[in-house]
Amino acid sequence: YKNTLSQHELSSKLREIVEHHDLKFDETLFDSNGKIFDFIAVTRACRFKKALDLLVYFTEYSVKYNSRCCYILLCPTGYDHQYFEEIQSYRNQNNCSLVTFICSTDIKPIQSNIYFGFAPEELAVFYQLSAVYMHACEMEGESRTIHEALCCGCKLLIKQNMKGGGKDYVDSNNGML
Repeated sequence: YKNTLSQHELSSKLREIVEHHDLKFDETLFDSNGKIFDFIAVTRACRFKKALDLLVYFTEYSVKYNSRCCYILLCPTGYDHQYFEEIQSYRNQNNCSLVTFICSTDIKPIQSNIYFGFAPEELAVFYQLSAVYMHACEMEGESRTIHEALCCGCKLLIKQNMKGGGKDYVDSNNGML
């Protein structure tokens, strides 16, 4: 994870990812800072991660402020199927064109991968195309996604009352609580 790819390289990598996973995506949305998304979240489909709350927030915020959001939902083995269905139901009822929703159950899996379908290099592209990483969990040990987002140049936005290691990485230079 290193934030060293040019906009052209990012665009090329994004095209490869989109083609490999058969994703629908409009890459013509680059802004003047080389970003496509104002916000990104990478979360698992489980209640304590507040995955549904985060999708609701992304949807409402993007409509209110015309912000572009990328929401990546990971579904590991043994995930909460009922909660996943709640997330999918909300998404289907409140489909917002400003929120790019990518679910690991919809992509072609890559073997021996800790991201349930995405290679780490692929996730790095999405982080690098985003300005701010939003983390909704209130309890977290060492959050891998916070580290990844920082390494890829994202600012952080996490809950002020978050308990755990993730809060230790936020300062006035890289994010806010």
